[in-house]
Amino acid sequence: MTGREPESTDRPGLRPVLGRLRGAGPLILLGLLAIWVVASASSRSMGFWLLVPVLAVFAWAVVGLVGGRPANFFRVLAVLVGLAAAALILEGILHLAPGILRGQIANAAYSGYHTYKGGIYTDDRVMGSRMRPLASRAMYWQGYWWDHETNTDGYRGVPATSAEAVFLGDSTIYGHGVEVGQTVPARFELATDQKTVNLGQQGLSLVQSLARLRELGLTMRPETVFVATNITDLSDLTFWYSEEELAKFVSSDAAAEYQPTVRESFWSDSRWDLGKVWADHLALPLRVAGIVEGTVGVWVKRLLEAPEVTPVRVSVPGEERDLFGLEAEVEALELLRWRALRRAMLEIRRAAESIGAATIFFDIGYPEEYSQAIERLAVDAGGEYSPGGREAFARSTTGEDIFLPNDGHWSPNGCAVVARGLASGALTPD
Repeated sequence: MTGREPESTDRPGLRPVLGRLRGAGPLILLGLLAIWVVASASSRSMGFWLLVPVLAVFAWAVVGLVGGRPANFFRVLAVLVGLAAAALILEGILHLAPGILRGQIANAAYSGYHTYKGGIYTDDRVMGSRMRPLASRAMYWQGYWWDHETNTDGYRGVPATSAEAVFLGDSTIYGHGVEVGQTVPARFELATDQKTVNLGQQGLSLVQSLARLRELGLTMRPETVFVATNITDLSDLTFWYSEEELAKFVSSDAAAEYQPTVRESFWSDSRWDLGKVWADHLALPLRVAGIVEGTVGVWVKRLLEAPEVTPVRVSVPGEERDLFGLEAEVEALELLRWRALRRAMLEIRRAAESIGAATIFFDIGYPEEYSQAIERLAVDAGGEYSPGGREAFARSTTGEDIFLPNDGHWSPNGCAVVARGLASGALTPD
């Protein structure tokens, strides 16, 4: 007998495992940071769904590391760090030399027109999206850069509790492509010396503009409400709202002030929508993600696009046909859009009248048939029509700088021309 105790046949305890884990802590943290960058660079909207499987693979590699098999961990770490480094280098290039991108890919990479982290919008069940208060960033579209800043109430310009004129509309009023002092409302204030507020927002239909008026515009007690519209309002109506909601809006009792709710895909009250939490709060606002969405995302969208549905055609009553400028037979959806547009114009005029304000409608002057229809609908709603937009369009046909090239929105000079036209007071009376 030598007195030696027999060697233990038990498996090693936790101490060596924890020791390896502590020793690899900085590398594990580096891997997690790399995953964060890679997922953020992959997509603003779908990055979360890449994050989950990549985290699972990384966790498997970490288990192998602490189990004494480090080879797979270092392979996975090298791939992740390499991808993250490439994404950050490309991100730096996009900030230092943004002109290297062109067309739709540049729009996707640099635009702030989204609700994800770094975007200018937040989800809203009434508006679909509304501009974030106190947001500031550089905006881009079609080769044009401008500064976007919103006040505490979420619109461009100095916040106001009262105003003599309020402007409603979409990107033409918001001032897409131009600085805040070059917008139509700002130029109108300069031309008339009237305190003017810009409640325009890109992509809004007149139904949403009605909500903006009820929420903010009426509290300012303006003397005049200017309402800009263009033909995209028709498609915007059914983009934001279901046909059922629009039908309710068209047929509702005016006294109820019915405000339709946008499609549920545009908003979510669920705190457990992890993809949305990632996109809105956790993902890095990388321009690289826009490149992915502008290439792969477009291809996937086309692949998943729903098949075209044969429209149901209906006969339009003669009175409406004359007002809308339609043929006797039109698609049911098209007719619903026109009726919703007409109802929105009527409710905007009624809301303005409730505080003693005049309502003046105007458009961008084309297509000619749409512009003429808006003039008829303005009078039908009991409001007034200004040809300011038409006059600006006519001047553009002579070669004057009215629209941004390759874009179609008013240039700084175009905004000034429209504003002076509105200020001149040449109106179609009610």
